[in-house]
Order: sequence, then structure tokens, then C-alpha cells
Amino acid sequence: MIRLQLRSQVFCWTALFALVLLAIDCVARTGWLGLVAMALVGCLFVFGVFRMLVAKRKEFLFSVVYALGAFFIFGIGMIMIETGERVHALVLMGLYIAPILLEIPIVLLYWLMRLRAVLGGERDLHRGVIHLIEGRHEGAVAPLARYQQQHPQDPAGWGGLASSLVGVHRYEEALENVDRALELKRTPEGLLFRGRILLILGASEEALADIEAALASKPHLRLAETLLALALIKLRRLDGALAALKRERFWRKNSQYFWALGDVHRLCRRGALASKAYEEAAIRAVPEVEFGLVYTKSTMACILARQGKLEQAEEVVRSLLSKDASDIEALSAQALIQRQRGDCDGVEATLQRMLALNPNDVVGTLADPDLTPLFAEERFRRLLCRALEERERILERVRSRPHPPQVNDPSGRS
Repeated sequence: MIRLQLRSQVFCWTALFALVLLAIDCVARTGWLGLVAMALVGCLFVFGVFRMLVAKRKEFLFSVVYALGAFFIFGIGMIMIETGERVHALVLMGLYIAPILLEIPIVLLYWLMRLRAVLGGERDLHRGVIHLIEGRHEGAVAPLARYQQQHPQDPAGWGGLASSLVGVHRYEEALENVDRALELKRTPEGLLFRGRILLILGASEEALADIEAALASKPHLRLAETLLALALIKLRRLDGALAALKRERFWRKNSQYFWALGDVHRLCRRGALASKAYEEAAIRAVPEVEFGLVYTKSTMACILARQGKLEQAEEVVRSLLSKDASDIEALSAQALIQRQRGDCDGVEATLQRMLALNPNDVVGTLADPDLTPLFAEERFRRLLCRALEERERILERVRSRPHPPQVNDPSGRS
């Protein structure tokens, strides 16, 4: 989800207002409106420079582009207005802010949602969705639960509540809610979401059945092939995972796609290809983190740890855990970092924390070839046995619920 930031909205609306003033000046030929428009562009330049000075390293390039673009438009635009070439100035200004204008529908939708969160019968739903957009899953639970109780026949209420429960690691409750949403309205997106929850809980075969059903109903469903590959990686069907990744469309290949591709190559002992995929994942993760994709930041920590950039990975992990001490992906990355540093006691403590959140993540972490040497110590063998027992109890509850997804015969797949 994109976390809409105030600075982006200010830049967006200021640029649009300047363009409108310049367009009016082209028609009315007042002269002073064009100068006001250029003054606003000058403000954008100052804003871009300020952002460049205070920006973090990963945001620096975006800030430089903002500032240099505004400076160029300000200088050339003033010359064009003084020489009477207002139309050329308008075209130049339009080209500059065209990428910025792409944010306007998102900003409008966001503020419309905020308005509906105050007015109307669905305000609890929109309050919850705003919390989800801004990454505040705990705050989303209460309004979405109220909406779900008031509108039990609306699948959006059940699905939204499931999303918020996943964010606070209440996976079994989330699964119950998404089951109810699918009973009311069966959609490919709902099946894919349920597949993701089942994958988190360790029910990989059941997750695979849901993901394949979603793809059968909507072949080009966004990121479905990547999630299918992740399920196949969990089941160690690596040829099938690689085939699924090859089917993913080019423009949908994000950092998680390349992370999964790197894992396939690493598990197949193709070190050079794995390193190349992890490098590409790291490159893709930078703009995704800039746009507030919270899940990507956890993936980025794992990527940096895989690349051996331990100090950078630790910085990301500390940032994530300071905001959410139960971030399971960040804890998994922390265990990997501690293993590479030879801190076995730290690895054990981290895995114990993960065990309280989701036993399947402990099983998955210890099953990683980079951590399996830890089984030389009895304490890690005991920890794995305990995690497997806890996971089996969870899977029994998952499989005993009404109408679980049908699992295909695995012998028919690669």
C-alpha cells in the first residue's frame, strides 16, 4: 500500500495550481498570472532543495530530480513569458509535472475516503481502510470489526477485518474472516488472499490449491504467479516455482519477485544466478520503500542480509522492530544476520520470539540451508521439534474448519 505523505501532496497540488495559472495566462494574456505561476515553480525549487538537504540516502535522488527540474522550468519559463512565448512555457511546464499529475487521482481517492470516514453509513469501513493504507493495522481492527458486525452480509467488511488481523499476526482469526468473505462472494483476489494466509500458517498444499484456483479464474491476476512460486518453494518444487516466475509479466516483477527468484537459484545451488537476482531485488526495493510499501522494507532487510551487507541490514531491522516488535519478517532477517555473525545465542533468542508469533516461520527459518548447521546443537533440534508440534496443532485446526480448499494430488505437479 502507498503511504500518502504530506510533502508529496503539497508538491503535487502546488505544481497543478501553477499549471492552471499558466494556462489561464495563455488565454487572458495578463502577464502577472504567468509570473505568479513561475513564482510557485520557484517555491517548488526551494522545496526540492530543502527536501534534498534533509532526505535520507535512498530519497536523495528523487529530491535532486525535483529540485533540478523546478530550477530548469523556473529559468526557461521566465524567459519564455518575458518574450511572449506563453504557450511554449505551458507545454514545458506540462511536461515537467506530467509524472506528478499521476499522483492526483490517488490523492483525490485518499481524501474522498477520509471524507467518507466522517460521513455516511460506511464510515467505519473507510476509517479502517485508511488505517490499513497508513500501515496502522492495530487501529484498523476496531472500526472494521464494528462495520463487520453492523453489515454481516458485506464481504468487504470481512475481508478488510481479515487484512487488519494479518497485520497484527492473528492469522487463524484472519482465515475465519476471509472464509466468510468468500462464502458471501467468491473472487480470485479473495482466494489469493486466503492462499497467502494459509502459506503463512504452513498449510502449503492448501495455499497452493487456492492460488491455482485464483489463477484459473483470472490468469493474469496481479502477483499471483509470484505467490504461486513462493508456495512451490516452500514445498521444494523448484522447477515448478521457476516456471511460475517465468510466467509473471515483466512490469509486475518487483523486489519480492526477484527475492523469490534468488531463493530458487540458491536452493538449486546456482550461486551466481542467485546473487544476480538478489542484486536486482535490492535495486527494485529502494523506490518501493520510498513509496511506503511496508512489506518491501522487511524483504529489503532479508536481501541485504543475504548479500552480506550486515550493517545496512541491521539498520533496517532496528527501524522495523522499533515500530513493530512482532514484525516476523524483520525477526527472520535478524536471525539470518545473527547466524552470519556467529551469534548462536542471539539466533536462539530470536527464534523463541518468532515461535510465540508463528511456529511455521521458525520451521521455515531453520529449514534454510544457511541455518541447518545449527542442528549440530541439541537446543536447536529441540526448538525445531517444538515448532513442528505447534505448527501441527495449528494445521489440524485449519484443516478441520468447514469447507477447506480442495488439495490436488501433488504427484501431478512438478
